[in-house]
Amino acid sequence: MQQVAVEGRWGIVVRHPDGGFRRFEVSADGESWHTADGAEPGRSTRQGDYHAVIVGADRYLIPVGFDVSGH
Repeated sequence: MQQVAVEGRWGIVVRHPDGGFRRFEVSADGESWHTADGAEPGRSTRQGDYHAVIVGADRYLIPVGFDVSGH
């Protein structure tokens, strides 16, 4: 995962082995993640110490409290 800032908002980019990628932003309350790359919408649920983000057939696990503030 790579931290990125786009239009003043922090998020992450996850790169796929085939060269594709997904960009995600965290919600203002830090409780969910959503796609930020024009891709199909995903859904985010909390599963223990992770946020599981599902977009189509892809599933991503983002640690709860992942710092995307740029610090």
